Amino acid sequence: YIFLSSDEHDPESQSKGVEDVIFISHSPEKVEIWESGKKLWQSEPIEQIKEGMILGIGDHFASSFIVDKLYNHTEDKDAVNFAIARCRDYLLYS
Repeated sequence: YIFLSSDEHDPESQSKGVEDVIFISHSPEKVEIWESGKKLWQSEPIEQIKEGMILGIGDHFASSFIVDKLYNHTEDKDAVNFAIARCRDYLLYS
């Protein structure tokens, strides 16, 4: 897995020509899963949270995804949704 901010990188071009690697691009609006230049999945639009400290939220997202994959053996899209929910909790309650 490679995690990247779609605000800073183009996930389509970054994932082209790279085999057997899943790219997970995140932004405040959505999360996408890419492989070999093809979008495999996109989250529902994410409701924006205007307050809160966003520094490190991408790291929090990646670690939440990894925890869900390792401990619950979920599908990628389910781990993404788990990570989105954990980040929302982090932003709302920290």
